[in-house]
Amino acid sequence: METGKMVVLLNLQNLYESLYDALNQYYVYLGGQKYVDLGLGTHRVKCRVHPDFRLIVIEEKEVVYKQFPIPLINRLEKHYLDINTVLEKWQKNIVKELQTWVTNFISVNADQAFAKHKYSPSEVFIGYHSDTCASIVLQVTKSLRQQELTDEVYERVSDETKYVLLNCATPDAVVRLSSSKLGSFAAKTLAQKYYCGQQHDSFLDFLQDHLQRMDSGCGTIFTEITTFSRLLTSHDCEMLETELHGLVQKPKILWLQQFDTEYSFLKEIRNSLNITAGSKILIIQTDFEDDPKSSQLIASAKYSAVNEINNLLLEKGHIFVYFITKLSRMESGSSYVGFHGGLWHSVHIDDLRRPTIMVSDVTILQSVSISQLFKPEGLCEADNEEDIEMETDIISSGEMEVENEKSEMEKGKVSSGSLEHAEVLDTTSLLRSCVQSAMGMLKDQDNAFKRATRRVKILLSLLNEDDDMKASFLQVFKGRLFSLLKKQEENYFYNVKQWVVREASNQNALQEAGTFRHTLWKRVQNAVIPLLAAVVSFIDRDCNLELLVCPNSPPWVKALWMFIFRDLKFLNIPLILKAEMAPIMVQNYMKLSENVSNDVPFSWRIKDYLDELWMEAQYITNTEELSEKFVDIFQKTHLGKFLASFNKEQHQMLLQAYLKDFLLLTMSVSTCDELQFLQVALWSCIGQLKAESEDAEEGLSLPWVHLAYQYFRNRIQNFARILSIHPSVLETLQKAKNNFGLAGSEMVLDVYAALACAEMLKKDVLKPNPQVWLQMVKNLHMPFEFLCTESYMQSCGAMCRTGIVTVDSVGRTQWNQIFSMALFVEHVLLETKARLPDLEDLVIEYVSLLGKCLQDNSDIKTHRPFVAVMAVLCKCKDRASQICIKYGLQPCPVCLGDPKEPVCLPCDHVYCQKCIKTWLIPGQMRCPLCVTDLPDEFSIVVSQDHSDAIAKHIQFRQMCNSFFIDLVSTMCFKENTPPDKEVIEELLSLLFVHKKLLRNELLSHSEYTKSLSPFDDVIDKTPVIRSVVLKLLLKYSFHDVKEYIQDYLSQLEQKPFLDEDKTELYTLFINCLEVRQAKVSASLLVCTEPLQTGSPVPVGFSPGNHQPDDQSGQMDRYLVCGDNYKAIRDTVGKTVLKCDPKGVMTALKKCKISDTQQAVYLLLAIFQEFTVSYRSSNVNIHPKPEQCEALNMLIKEAKVLSSPALKEMAKSLVTNVCPSLTVHSHDSRHKSTVTELAVHTTAILLCGQNPVLEPLKNLAFNPANMQNSFLPTMPEDLLAQAKNWQGLEEVQWYLCPNGHPCSVGECGAPMERSRCVDCGARIGGENHRPEQGFNVIRNNVDRTQSGHVLGNPHDRGVMVVSDREISPVIFSLLRLLTHLAMLLGTAQNAQALMKIIKPPVRDPESFLQQHIQKDLEQLMKSLGRSADETASVVHLILCCLIKEPHQQPSHCFDATLSSKERRNNWEKVVAAMIICEMKCLDKTLIEANIRISQDERISSNPVAKIMYGDPATFLSHLPKKSVVHCSKIWSYRKKITVEYLWHVVEQNDGKDFVPILYRFLQKERELRLVKFLPEILSLQRDLVKRFQNVSDVEYNTIRGFLISHYHSEGLKLSLQKQIEVFLSTWNKLRRSLYTSGEIKLPKEYCDADLSLENEFEILLPRRRGLGLCSTALVSYLIALHNDLVYTVRKYTNESSSYSVNSSEVTDLHVISYEVERDLTPLILSNCQYSVEKGRETLQQFDLEKIQRQVTSRFLQGKPLLTLQGLPTLVYRHDRNYEHIFMDIKNKMTQKSLPNSAISAISGQLQSYSDACEALSVTEITLGFLSTAGGDPEMHLNVYIQDILQMHSQMDLVLKALSRCQLKHTIALWQFLSAHKSEQLLRLRKDPFGEISAAYKEDLSAENAKLLNTFLNQSGLDTFLLELHEMIFLKLKHTETEGENFNPKWSLKETLVSYMETKESEIPPEVEYQFPEEILLSHCIAVWKAAAGLKQDRRLT
Repeated sequence: METGKMVVLLNLQNLYESLYDALNQYYVYLGGQKYVDLGLGTHRVKCRVHPDFRLIVIEEKEVVYKQFPIPLINRLEKHYLDINTVLEKWQKNIVKELQTWVTNFISVNADQAFAKHKYSPSEVFIGYHSDTCASIVLQVTKSLRQQELTDEVYERVSDETKYVLLNCATPDAVVRLSSSKLGSFAAKTLAQKYYCGQQHDSFLDFLQDHLQRMDSGCGTIFTEITTFSRLLTSHDCEMLETELHGLVQKPKILWLQQFDTEYSFLKEIRNSLNITAGSKILIIQTDFEDDPKSSQLIASAKYSAVNEINNLLLEKGHIFVYFITKLSRMESGSSYVGFHGGLWHSVHIDDLRRPTIMVSDVTILQSVSISQLFKPEGLCEADNEEDIEMETDIISSGEMEVENEKSEMEKGKVSSGSLEHAEVLDTTSLLRSCVQSAMGMLKDQDNAFKRATRRVKILLSLLNEDDDMKASFLQVFKGRLFSLLKKQEENYFYNVKQWVVREASNQNALQEAGTFRHTLWKRVQNAVIPLLAAVVSFIDRDCNLELLVCPNSPPWVKALWMFIFRDLKFLNIPLILKAEMAPIMVQNYMKLSENVSNDVPFSWRIKDYLDELWMEAQYITNTEELSEKFVDIFQKTHLGKFLASFNKEQHQMLLQAYLKDFLLLTMSVSTCDELQFLQVALWSCIGQLKAESEDAEEGLSLPWVHLAYQYFRNRIQNFARILSIHPSVLETLQKAKNNFGLAGSEMVLDVYAALACAEMLKKDVLKPNPQVWLQMVKNLHMPFEFLCTESYMQSCGAMCRTGIVTVDSVGRTQWNQIFSMALFVEHVLLETKARLPDLEDLVIEYVSLLGKCLQDNSDIKTHRPFVAVMAVLCKCKDRASQICIKYGLQPCPVCLGDPKEPVCLPCDHVYCQKCIKTWLIPGQMRCPLCVTDLPDEFSIVVSQDHSDAIAKHIQFRQMCNSFFIDLVSTMCFKENTPPDKEVIEELLSLLFVHKKLLRNELLSHSEYTKSLSPFDDVIDKTPVIRSVVLKLLLKYSFHDVKEYIQDYLSQLEQKPFLDEDKTELYTLFINCLEVRQAKVSASLLVCTEPLQTGSPVPVGFSPGNHQPDDQSGQMDRYLVCGDNYKAIRDTVGKTVLKCDPKGVMTALKKCKISDTQQAVYLLLAIFQEFTVSYRSSNVNIHPKPEQCEALNMLIKEAKVLSSPALKEMAKSLVTNVCPSLTVHSHDSRHKSTVTELAVHTTAILLCGQNPVLEPLKNLAFNPANMQNSFLPTMPEDLLAQAKNWQGLEEVQWYLCPNGHPCSVGECGAPMERSRCVDCGARIGGENHRPEQGFNVIRNNVDRTQSGHVLGNPHDRGVMVVSDREISPVIFSLLRLLTHLAMLLGTAQNAQALMKIIKPPVRDPESFLQQHIQKDLEQLMKSLGRSADETASVVHLILCCLIKEPHQQPSHCFDATLSSKERRNNWEKVVAAMIICEMKCLDKTLIEANIRISQDERISSNPVAKIMYGDPATFLSHLPKKSVVHCSKIWSYRKKITVEYLWHVVEQNDGKDFVPILYRFLQKERELRLVKFLPEILSLQRDLVKRFQNVSDVEYNTIRGFLISHYHSEGLKLSLQKQIEVFLSTWNKLRRSLYTSGEIKLPKEYCDADLSLENEFEILLPRRRGLGLCSTALVSYLIALHNDLVYTVRKYTNESSSYSVNSSEVTDLHVISYEVERDLTPLILSNCQYSVEKGRETLQQFDLEKIQRQVTSRFLQGKPLLTLQGLPTLVYRHDRNYEHIFMDIKNKMTQKSLPNSAISAISGQLQSYSDACEALSVTEITLGFLSTAGGDPEMHLNVYIQDILQMHSQMDLVLKALSRCQLKHTIALWQFLSAHKSEQLLRLRKDPFGEISAAYKEDLSAENAKLLNTFLNQSGLDTFLLELHEMIFLKLKHTETEGENFNPKWSLKETLVSYMETKESEIPPEVEYQFPEEILLSHCIAVWKAAAGLKQDRRLT
């Protein structure tokens, strides 16, 4: 400044503020000199300014514009300088041409599908800036040193400048040239120059080329190199030294960041270059940060290095200076500036290191697809995967060896194409690099923890060429991948060979990978990984891979393994169309223990294959030749031919091994011992079947295993059941096996097991206690009963048939003995223990006595055991009575019954108080029996001791009777042969007893009736004939028992106590015979059919039954209203005839009933006597005008018709114009019945004043008021109902992992673990933390709908199912009343009524008519009555509604039923009224029928004559006064159905009396469908096998799936049958699934029936979408089954833990019965008839016995079915990290990352690509830890290197992660995922592209200010990590996962709540200082703001 020199300032921004006065020229003049103040820190000095002083500030334009203060810019004289100003004109022309060339170079044709991104020059040419072209032209011109311009020079300069630019181009840009504007020729030329001429492959190649082109002499060459790869390391330096040995000295690498000062940097340069003489290489490298400081640092370093190096004196050699700068890819280019010109030459080397596993010139990859990289050697392009057939291996020296000579000869010959591909990419290394990621995708069904890491070890050992087997495996594996990749590429819509160009255009992939070569490598990895996982998921089912690596595996196992693996047809691995990184399920079928391996390779596939062949054999041949055809088909297959080449020893080993695998695949086996005996059993079955076949000499093969299992299936399963029920029998069998050799050629193990169990039970009677012993007997009842069946006998071989004698003589005797004792224990001992404990010892004694009397012969069908049992019972009862009272108890000698109010005389005889009082009269004071005189002072006093003793005696006798009846029915009358004649005669004799009342000569012995009992204590006071023995006899063939029945009937006819009229006796026999016929043929006797169809009581409501024209015999059902109605009706009839209404008025006055009832009866009478006439087709019968006028006069004068509405209705009835109530000649029987009911309903609603009628009135007359009403009997949401039950109002509802609702009380958060009662899944939690999968039900919406929602009436079941606590009969009546009211509403306002019906219908009247018909049908079945009687019941109920209520109902409902609760209350009130009427229904109906029969109006009805009179008067051919041809015999009898029994059970309080039967009948309509569960599960398992991990888009409909070419005819028929079962079951249950199903289905899924035209996805069992239908159906059926099993266990005190997984369910496990074949006969056989003298035949159900038999036959011994193993197709979506984190935390503790580790990792992973790679490694590790767990203290890098074996490709990442341990893994993922997003933000990309826009709202200015205040006052790290995790885990999949995070929620509350759920420590500043105004919708903006602030802090 003082000397006048020019000062140039560069990169000194901190100094500019000190020069403000100088820049302002603010001078102070002193002595003619100019002075200026300069500010240096806190000091100011004055400097003299020379007149020639000039100050120049040089700075980048962008820096000036963006960073310079405006005052500073204003103080400077501004000049803009670029290199163009120094160029000549021709050079400027070249610059323009070069700029055009650059534009064409970077542009991608718009017609390319992947040309989405617009590239800038700086993205393509690294370091490009506005002066680049000019700088290059100037540099090239100087290098040519040409003075004169020629065309040649011009062209040369133009070309050289392009090559200089090309030198800095990225390889992806060179690949994109093929689609640029330069054209394909220029693209090829430039690519050739780029890779071959300029050496961009690696830094070493570039360096070698550089050295070779150097001339001798000395000099310094400066090269600036940019790269996207990691910088060189010392290891790389050593490699460079090795490669460059002899050319230069050892290269020296300097890291710019290692120097603190410029001095140390320059000193190190001097030291590096002054060591020795010769050529030297100096490498200076640095990371470039996208900020000005980094650019300034690099510029300064380059400038200083050039100056320092130029000062060195070089005598010889060169100095090569390479300044390497690592850059990050940025979309809009970075601030890095290159092409400085001068000494520096610019080069871009994308990857500094030489590639070892991929070709250097990636343009070669543009000519091949990814699949071609894996193409097997020698496979032509035209070949497809079907040409890769399995080769038949040659067998030599007794061992299997794969010796394909052709393959050996061609091993060294590789086609040029294959060789080229092999050189392009090292596919072996690529496969090995994919192993960990692929194995991390696999998820085992049984959560085999160690299997994941084991697979990694196995695959890494197999994927090499260490030996021939591994080389063969590797080759086949690559062939598999080639096949799958090729299939995958066939689905692509673009050219598959464009994958390289597409990756070059994929900015996200380039940024993640860093280098282009790594991008391509990852692209191939991403294509291979899911397919590799898919292949392994198939080939490692049941640990199948273990067979290849196990050193003990025989050679034939490995040969078979490879043989199957080669065959693409046999082992068809389906393609995963979407190659996303999503979990793939590994299906394991063997569940004996963890990691159990199969013994035969791919045994699961062999089994399925043989099953398919079995179906095919069944389809193409008849039953007789089936076995031979099956074996023959198999032997002709590739597999059969291959196995045929095995020698005998190998074949034997194969069969034994396959036998074991088959059992594990087919059955549930719990222990190895059990498996061993099942193997022996199945092997014996094979031997027996083979011995019985025609080709017994031929060798065994695998099909024989299937044949034996099919033939002996029931026996094997029965044997397995015995083993599971009684495991201790295994020890006995083991001894027997060792001693007798049970493993023979015949199945005998089940017999021995049964005998062993019988021996144990007999040996340990009542041990350890009676309950347990009895339970063991019950559990073994079904297996033992099966052993005695005819089907079992047919499957027995010769040896077993010989043994059957043993079974008969020993086994059956023992079992009958044990079972008889068990019945005695159940009925007598246990009941005595509970009620009469003082008799327990006695009963225990008689248990032994009973066993002894049955020791030798326990067949109760024979006479001696039968009599012996009765004798034991009698003795036991007598002993019990003696214990109760001193001398025992006898019946009262007077009445021969149990003494009531007993009086004990001094002689110890006991009488009833009433009887003895009658006897003891003055002069006769003596004992009636022994005639002992009584003392004078004797008084008649009731003895309390005797009262108590008699009560006990009666109880005990009832117990003994119960045992005797059960014994007779279950033991005496079982199987297909009746008992001995003597036994039958003995039983018949037990119904009668001869007794003499007293010692009176006038009274001799008389015969009395009694109940079936071995005791004669109690007799019937009035003779009663019972049908019990008759019904038991009729179980058998009529031919076998007709003689007994005839004799019995003859005996009864001779009995003196029967009346002369024996009609009732014959009725009893006819009833029994009809029941038998119904059981045999499921229909009534033919002789009774015309009686029923010809009677006025039709069986059903058929719309086709037309009324006859003649109305003279019309029945009047209104007569049920009583005599008052009849009087009014008759008077109205006379009025019609005489046209005189006065008589009606008189009759109304005489009726002593209310005006309301009078009005109703008058309306009914007008309809019946007048309106019905219009029904005749004869017009002459229609009413005359004068009759109409007379009735109108009556209506006008009748005061009872008080309202205009009543008068209007009456008038419309007269003229037959009443809407919906008109009658026509063509009306059907059903229409007439409905019209009568509708008229009655209208009259009731118009006249009735009862408040309960108001809702019905609204429906009938004002339907518009009921638009949003909850109509009666409509289905409702049961879960919502449960939430309102008493005691459950405050509980929190959850769903178990399988979708079953559970509740948690108190605070609503779980504090303990438990099991789901429905499926056994783990539920609950600890410390208020729920178990994984135990989720809160957030949607608390009640899905109960308003309006009419029953839908199509044809879809309703045969039986009504009530979902409220209302019986089906009452429910049906309520629904019928509702429909009748709605039918009336169609006449008032059809449009309003249509709006009530959902879905809408076009014709509501017809719609409601059909519903009413269905209601009547259901009611008829429930009541068990005829159609006419059912209609009468409805009329009776309507009559009761008109009655005034005894007490006004509370206002718990309203007239519009506005809520579900009000609707339910209304139903309860009306139900109570109906129940009162139903209690005396039988009596009322009898009275009504009598009234109808005596009505003169039907006297001419011929059918009525048969019903109510003597048929002989009408049918002349019948004999007169016949006992069988009378009205009683011809009358309609109640039809016994399941529905009628349900009604009977309800009427008899069955809920408390027979709870199991009550529950069974309540669910029976749906329970009958449970038998289809195994078939539906089998269908689901088959679908899961095929479609697990596979897209199902190829099938749109179920029919499309069935007709697909994939299926053979046999398989297609089998599938079609299973699918039809599924559809039928669904259609019957769909309404219940919607309203009552535990899995909530959308309403639209359940609205309509399913057919083959519906979507195929419905069949696929999934947890969402349409697949939820399949899962919900199975879950519902399992719940039905379990509900009954729980009920049985609850009421029988059964403590069994027997349960079966869903995957193992068979027909034997589920409740299975046929209604007509099994249930109806059971009910009929327990429907007893009795005739009491002088009375009608009574029908009685033995409900307790029915319950007992239903329980024992259908329910007892059934296991609980768990949802574990339920076939499920897992949706393939992104990993659920929340579940992964939960799994890891359950296996190992987790800690947060130390701050030091965070700092170190963030420092080492500064590039985006490194962060992505670290995150990828961490995610793979998370996947393995979630399944396998690990040592929390193990270092993460050790786990990755040693356990996962991933050390080969990630040294830098492992170094960065070395500070972490496994306990930090989750925290590490949290940090790295946030770190990656921060890097993306820095690269100007959106890290949250997948987040919904609802969460991306911008902050307002005010909120931004509040946020900035918070961020400046708090720590950012924790806040950023937690907010990022919440965004990523909770907001990323809100739509697909169903999570509901409302954007309007407070962000603070949401974040704090999220952190609380995962128990993270909440920073106080977040909880208390975060602005409340900021919402969740701003979360992305908040995170970006915080991340930006963090970055700014780091930079400052």
